[in-house]
Amino acid sequence: PLAAGLDDIPALAITPDQAGRLRQGLKLVGIAASPGLHLAIDGDGPVALVEVAGPETRVVRGFTFEA
Repeated sequence: PLAAGLDDIPALAITPDQAGRLRQGLKLVGIAASPGLHLAIDGDGPVALVEVAGPETRVVRGFTFEA
């Protein structure tokens, strides 16, 4: 699984609304997380690799999955 290959990157739990914004390539503001790279997770599924810098969280690499 994808998450197993990224297990050395800290997970960042996000809401479904935040996941939707990240999937559209939009930044999140005000996420409480330490600066650096994180794996954004909605429920059990990885959404994106994100960079937290100051008050902003931006997508570095998004993930898409087919059901």
